[in-house]
Formats: sequence, structure tokens, C-alpha cells
Amino acid sequence: MNKEEILALSRKENAGQADERETQALGLAARVGIMGGVIACVMLAFAGRVIFKNPEIGFAGWFVYFAILGSRSLVLYKHLKKRGDLVWTILGFLLAVFFAAMLVVVCL
Repeated sequence: MNKEEILALSRKENAGQADERETQALGLAARVGIMGGVIACVMLAFAGRVIFKNPEIGFAGWFVYFAILGSRSLVLYKHLKKRGDLVWTILGFLLAVFFAAMLVVVCL
């Protein structure tokens, strides 16, 4: 088997799968997206309190953000079994529940 045959076989076996460059780009995009979510939640909380005089807006934003963070960390823990991901999963879901409860309390 020559080099070209090996490369063709490898391409056929890995068809439809992300290569390492794509995987790294997806990981970077996820991290940047999480940071963008933090910035959006801070702006939303500030606007809710200062501009709209309605703190519920901020609670809703943080609830969604921490639900996303917890879900992301849960998937990472399931696949990679890293202890830090488990900690972020628990923390994310606890904070999501906290902000959901705050939203309910403030709205009542």
C-alpha cells in the first residue's frame, strides 16, 4: 500500500467527522460564546436595575446563562470525566435554580 492509498483510506474512514482544527475552533467558539453570555447578562442586569427599574430582567438572564453553563459542563463531564467539569455542573445548576427562585420571589 502506497502513501496515496493510505491517505484515501483514512479520508474514507474519517468522512463526516470533525478534524482536530475544527474541534479546536469549536472549543474556542464555545468559550468565547460563554464569555459573551456573561457580558450580556451583566449588561442586562445593569439595564434592568438602572434603566428599566425592573430587576426581574437580570434574574431571567442569569437563570438562562447558568442553565447553559451547567448543561455544557455536564456534557463535558460525561465525555471527559474531569472533576472540574462536575464542579461547574453542580455550581451552574445550583445558581440556575437560585436565580429561578429569585425570579419567582420578585415577581410575586
